[in-house]
Amino acid sequence: MTTFFSVPGGGIGPQTEPADVLVIQGMGRSRWRVWHQLLSLEHYNKNDFTEPIINEELISGDLLYIPKEFPHEAISSEVAMSYCLQFWTDNSLRMIRNWTESLSDENHRGIEYSPSPDLLLREDPTEILPQDLTALQDMMSQFLLQKRAHLDTWFVQKMSQTAYELPKAPEAEVYSPSQVQTLLQQGHPLRRLMGLRMLHIGNRYFVNGESLLSDHADAWNVLARHRTIEGPMLIKFINEADFLAELTLIINKGYWYFQP
Repeated sequence: MTTFFSVPGGGIGPQTEPADVLVIQGMGRSRWRVWHQLLSLEHYNKNDFTEPIINEELISGDLLYIPKEFPHEAISSEVAMSYCLQFWTDNSLRMIRNWTESLSDENHRGIEYSPSPDLLLREDPTEILPQDLTALQDMMSQFLLQKRAHLDTWFVQKMSQTAYELPKAPEAEVYSPSQVQTLLQQGHPLRRLMGLRMLHIGNRYFVNGESLLSDHADAWNVLARHRTIEGPMLIKFINEADFLAELTLIINKGYWYFQP
């Protein structure tokens, strides 16, 4: 989070950000103007731009969302303070790095690189030709295809993990499977923790980066698609001992809780 303090007539910008920004106006008032991302800062600085798509004065407590790379500025009419939260998304380089690191952690073997067999027969054996790079690219593509199953699992596992510490479930309690079964049979609502991510690829379900038993995909689908589970929604699954045991485990981790 970045904090900006400004005096009357002062402010922020003109600028763009490589991330999405959520502006929280603290004390004072500031007028925020935002232009479309197709308008470059070069045009902005030359006063060669159309009307802003946002032109609003924020007062204390107001929120403003600015998509990444949208030019914007703020001018304060009084002493003011603004708080800017930046939200970054992964790019291809970071994702490739993280994936290959996970392969190294699990001791996956790569495809051995072998130079072109005609290398020593060339007039100039020190020259790297376009076909050499094509062969290298093909080798990397072949490796990616070989590790597609690992990539699938790594991606859904990573995306199901929260980027921040989850809040504590209210009135957290340690349950036994029989207690969970009884509460569901009695119709007690089961609520998912705010911010918890649950994703799946095929019949494999992940919650906060943890894999769940794939034999119970139909039951996990109910939990994934609904924030609040009414007892009858799981009634046909609660006599399955394996499912009930794992459901109890993730409830005891605080991922779901029974609503009072």
